[in-house]
Amino acid sequence: ILDTSVLTLASANSIQLIPVYPNPSDGLFYINSQQYTIKSWLITDLNGQIVKKQIQSFHSGVIDLSGFAKGIYILQVNTTEGQMNQKLIKE
Repeated sequence: ILDTSVLTLASANSIQLIPVYPNPSDGLFYINSQQYTIKSWLITDLNGQIVKKQIQSFHSGVIDLSGFAKGIYILQVNTTEGQMNQKLIKE
């Protein structure tokens, strides 16, 4: 398992990593957070362009990048406790 996460704190509280799997993937990534309420997420390419986003409170879901080119994307997850950034690898 390759840990591709990068943690950014937006609050004084520590936020643990939110599982996103499989990573790398062929396009479908599953996000699951039992500890935090996810308020929204967005995905950018390495140029900083937003390629996909979702604004909705949830604890788990699917991120579908199957229609996008292979490469590295950055997932930014906003929770009630802070923000987490993680690298997603689409094969």
